[in-house]
Amino acid sequence: MPYKIAGQPGTWYEPGTRKGNATIAWRGQLPDGKWTEIVTPAGHQSAAQAHVRRFLEDWHRHRPPAAGAAVTLETAAYHYKATLRSDDARDKVDEVVRLVGTRTPVAAINQSHLTGAARTFREERTRANAEALRATPPRQTYPPPSAETVNRNITTPLRAIVRFAAAQEWRTLIELKAEKPLAGEMPRQMPPAADDADVTRLLATIEDAIAQCRPTAKGRDKASRQKAASLRALHALVLLVHERGYRISEWLRWEWSTVALGQAKATILLSKPDRWAEFEMSPQAVAALSALPARDQGKVFPWIFRSAVYGAVDAVAPADIHWRPHASRRAVVTAVIRETGDPVAARDYVGHANIKTTLRYSRPEATSPQVRAGGRRGKFGPNH
Repeated sequence: MPYKIAGQPGTWYEPGTRKGNATIAWRGQLPDGKWTEIVTPAGHQSAAQAHVRRFLEDWHRHRPPAAGAAVTLETAAYHYKATLRSDDARDKVDEVVRLVGTRTPVAAINQSHLTGAARTFREERTRANAEALRATPPRQTYPPPSAETVNRNITTPLRAIVRFAAAQEWRTLIELKAEKPLAGEMPRQMPPAADDADVTRLLATIEDAIAQCRPTAKGRDKASRQKAASLRALHALVLLVHERGYRISEWLRWEWSTVALGQAKATILLSKPDRWAEFEMSPQAVAALSALPARDQGKVFPWIFRSAVYGAVDAVAPADIHWRPHASRRAVVTAVIRETGDPVAARDYVGHANIKTTLRYSRPEATSPQVRAGGRRGKFGPNH
């Protein structure tokens, strides 16, 4: 028989009394007026009540306030935490809410809230370190974080909450300009797409530098040979980046074991998320890689950090060319969209995980991809 519990909404049903339920069932009305029925996995009342309570809490998290509602930071953070998987991330959100103020309207958040929270965070960390210094040996204490680190720790989750609130179409929040930089922050500018003519000039300049590295005495000028080898690697890297558009970090971890020069094919591990992609190389790319020392294993390129690549490029590039790999990535996206009319093709070509990123990268100023003349669109291979 159905029964009710004082102080609790809904009606409870014993096992076997509601459509043959083997455990306790609950039927009640949700805050939006809809009725729902839950067959709990529990046969005891206390466990069944806990199950229903968790269900209702989860329902609240995924049913944010209606569009146009005035939402406090605490409420926005509550719903935002439901989207997070990391306990660390949830703890950081709780810390930000505590520092900024639980009842602070999201629409009122500004730069003063960021700096005030950062200052409080820094003071609390300094005080905690002073207490640790008195209680433990000095070697176990840690210096207070720098202002840069503090602001990053505080700003990132707070901005994430604000953007999440705007994404829920709580339109009154647009007053706080969540979709624009907060006060005191510079807007993020997309770098211009690399011009194919500039990249062609850069490749020619590298080739000229290689030609000037011929050793004066065969077998004796080790420095010249090393410089020539580095320039050949740079030539291959610039060519491949501008041809394929993959991220520089993906090229720097690329290994010879995934390269088949004879077949003009290769496989590369893409990121965001990690997955393997198989692609075909143009004749120019095969020739550039063939000029490098042939190996069966190890990394193709000698650099570990992208900053080293930037330095190598700047050391040899003409004064009017400031090439960066991501500029070529944008040029590839633009060129593929122009040639195919298909943003999905561009997304697959460069390995974007989100089509929105591909559309954001596309700009009309890039010219036809002369360097990519022999490249073909790759397809994603199986995960290894």
